[in-house]
Amino acid sequence: MEIKEKENLLKSTIIPYLEKEGIEVFELKFFYSSGKPLLRILVDFPEGGITIDDCSLLNKKLSDYLEGQNFLEGSFVLEVSSPGVNRDLSTFKDFLRVKQKSVSLWLSQEFEGRLHYDGKVLDVDSDKKVLFLELDNNKSITLPLNFIKKGKERIIEMR
Repeated sequence: MEIKEKENLLKSTIIPYLEKEGIEVFELKFFYSSGKPLLRILVDFPEGGITIDDCSLLNKKLSDYLEGQNFLEGSFVLEVSSPGVNRDLSTFKDFLRVKQKSVSLWLSQEFEGRLHYDGKVLDVDSDKKVLFLELDNNKSITLPLNFIKKGKERIIEMR
């Protein structure tokens, strides 16, 4: 079986399995490293906040599951980790996850004369496809989601 076929099989099985556990999969990659099969999965809770202990527990559960299903013959390496706080924000779900949090946004086209905004995500409207952003100067804007090239959650130091 080709690598891509095996990756697709793993995705079609593992993603529903993890979703039943209340886990969202951000990335699932299957490849060979030093001749050994490696499965790398980036996961988080839908509202964020997955811990190292959560990833460790998921690694054990998935190892047992994969061995029981015999998807990967012989030994393999499984890596389960968080996509991290510094991951890019680009989808509707990403922006829902950072609701009421501070973000930096880079736009693909100007909005009100600017290509970059910093502020707090107040809300996201899936029907209108807009993001409500409170700027650092306490002004609020309604930004079309399709204008956003990428975003990052801002980690603000408290003094």
